[in-house]
Amino acid sequence: MRTIVSRAADKWSLWTLSLLATNGPLRFSRLLEQVTGISQKSLTVTLRQLERDGLLTRTVTVPSPIRVDYEATALGIDLIRHVDPLWTWAAQNHDAFTQARSNYDKAITHSGSMRSEK
Repeated sequence: MRTIVSRAADKWSLWTLSLLATNGPLRFSRLLEQVTGISQKSLTVTLRQLERDGLLTRTVTVPSPIRVDYEATALGIDLIRHVDPLWTWAAQNHDAFTQARSNYDKAITHSGSMRSEK
């Protein structure tokens, strides 16, 4: 159970899998462009882990040049369907989180300056 939840909570896995689930098969270069901030090495590791877990397939087409496509499996699509409500909730509450963090930071800064004055 921990391994499955860890994969779902991994920094890049859900984002990568979501792109594959919604956009169909994609080549490595397209994924690299669309997963903002990921390095080539991290994407390679992420794709290998997702493939090992049965969440995506990797298809190599041999004509020159060699083409490699990645596609979400039924299991991967099912995972994304279950995570989607959480993403929707997070998007709807983004502003509330930002405001709460700002309020907290201001309170900590203010209480820290109060302590310094004593």
